[in-house]
Amino acid sequence: MKLINMKTGLKKYHEGSSLFISLVILGLLSIIGATSLNSSMVELRAAGNVNKSMASFQKSDAGINAAMSLVGEAQDPFNSNDVADPFTSFSADDHPLRYVSDVSVSTTIQQAASACTRNKNGSSANKVACEYYEIQSTHNTVNSGVSATTRQGIRRQIIAF
Repeated sequence: MKLINMKTGLKKYHEGSSLFISLVILGLLSIIGATSLNSSMVELRAAGNVNKSMASFQKSDAGINAAMSLVGEAQDPFNSNDVADPFTSFSADDHPLRYVSDVSVSTTIQQAASACTRNKNGSSANKVACEYYEIQSTHNTVNSGVSATTRQGIRRQIIAF
């Protein structure tokens, strides 16, 4: 393509300039696209990790809820002793955590038969003692590297006769 400058009358050749400009623009758009793709992949990985962490926390919390559901039952884990696994007496079909995998639960007595935080002017202040327990539930998935440990404190009142 020949262009003629009207003032000077000289011929200028601009052949291929539009191709060069379009290649530069295409290169810039490719760099922007690759950067955006990399950023999206990092965000996707982060969202997946958050999802795995929340699922692990919920499974760990299910262990605490299952231990709390045993209060007042024959397998009550709050019996003035440390209980390494409150679910040992359950069969696989009756296990409270049968639909939740890789969860271990233990209860530990922190303080046995101690004074309760009660009003000292109450008539039954000397007839009630308290035991303090801690439930620990751990979910650990070996192949994904995700684990969550949840602890909950329990205060149990004991009426002394």
